[in-house]
Amino acid sequence: MIAIGLMNENGLEAYLETKNDPSRIIRKEDTHSFIEIPNDLNKELHNTRDAFRNFIALPKSYRKMCISWINAAKKTDTRQRRIKEVVCKAANGEKIGLK
Repeated sequence: MIAIGLMNENGLEAYLETKNDPSRIIRKEDTHSFIEIPNDLNKELHNTRDAFRNFIALPKSYRKMCISWINAAKKTDTRQRRIKEVVCKAANGEKIGLK
């Protein structure tokens, strides 16, 4: 769109912001368009090679389901185990099998 002159100012600004920091894609305040990733999950996704990139490439509904599953954990160790599973699967380009 940039090359053929169809990018407007707002689109170009958003593109440049997210080009340098892809995590801004999902940190926008518009909760209708983006899903907020919990800090602990975000940290683990960024600490594991390819996990964050693969996770944000997944459909929004799947990301929302994973985050809901993690947030539903009643114990800290359960939450950490779920985060670890999501990150591991995302790093390998796989999805978790929720039942």
